Amino acid sequence: MAWVTTLAWLEVPVARDGGEDHIGSTSNVRAYVGWDLRADQAAPVALILRNRDGRTVTPAQWRGVKTSEIIEASRYLLRIAGTIAGWSEETAEASSRLLTIAGDEQPRASKYEPEHYRQVAELYNAAVQASDPQPVQTVRRTMRQELGLPNLKETTVRGWIRTAKARGHITTRARKPRREQE
Repeated sequence: MAWVTTLAWLEVPVARDGGEDHIGSTSNVRAYVGWDLRADQAAPVALILRNRDGRTVTPAQWRGVKTSEIIEASRYLLRIAGTIAGWSEETAEASSRLLTIAGDEQPRASKYEPEHYRQVAELYNAAVQASDPQPVQTVRRTMRQELGLPNLKETTVRGWIRTAKARGHITTRARKPRREQE
């Protein structure tokens, strides 16, 4: 094998909002994500924050970091490293391994199929279109009946709705933003 490294550290600049900043940015905070490369699937095992000017990282800086966004950015960098390594014949094996263990750029973190979130979105959008004052409760009642889950919690349904929104299935809002309500 071309390399035997078991831990790779990838540097990701951190923007003021706590998310990923562009490479070459002048932001002061840098995140270093440690990846365990021994398994068949790479796994992030550590996240370190450092100020470029040597000052101690404050609790406020830590609280503001969007951890999942930083980890996904480092996963993307890991995939790029695998692609670049593949440009050379002598590193083709390392490239293949890096790309395999880096996995998909958008790993499926849910135990539910995409169709489930589309169904949740349909129910939610229909409730909003019907001017239902409690669309979350409507989705909950319907899913309780359809899935046969009498103990389905509201927090679970809210999570499904949040995921459906993040995937772009829900574009309507149940109520106007507060600025427009006044």
